Amino acid sequence: MQQDQMVLNALLASLSEEILSQILFLTTSHEVWSSLEQSFSSRSRARIIQLKIQLSTIQKKEIPVPDYFQKVKNLADTPAAIGQPLQDDEVFTYILAGLGSEFVPLVTSINTRTDPISLTDLYAHLLSYKTRLEHNNTVFKMTSNNTYRSNKGERSSSSCSSGHSCGRSNGPRSDDNPRY
Repeated sequence: MQQDQMVLNALLASLSEEILSQILFLTTSHEVWSSLEQSFSSRSRARIIQLKIQLSTIQKKEIPVPDYFQKVKNLADTPAAIGQPLQDDEVFTYILAGLGSEFVPLVTSINTRTDPISLTDLYAHLLSYKTRLEHNNTVFKMTSNNTYRSNKGERSSSSCSSGHSCGRSNGPRSDDNPRY
């Protein structure tokens, strides 16, 4: 009984006032411990459910790849602190599910792999793929601009050569004023 009182006093001394108010009328260390375990395990389950909902609804959208990956990874690492770590394939699923349509080729490639891939490798593939997309978009924009300028120049010169004034006015032309 004296040993139980020492354990009870140690437990009570380590708890915050908020938690003490929940166990105020318990008299043994076993009762206190059981109450704390039940309270925190239900909170832990609720927290894990909340985290999984957040993970299943997170979207990359305009978030840069490093920030998106880190955000998902931080959320996915939290259950480990509660003693219920997520498996890598669960984290993969959350990361891939939140990617936009521009990542469909990469997602398909990763989903059809027969050999496992680490989260570090997934991160490297995401960065590489995003860099490649940005490079292709830059090249496409430059090519589009050059094509537009080239086509605009062709229209201008073809208009000028077909007898139009092309914005230059040199006064009335003789064939513009019919003679009566």
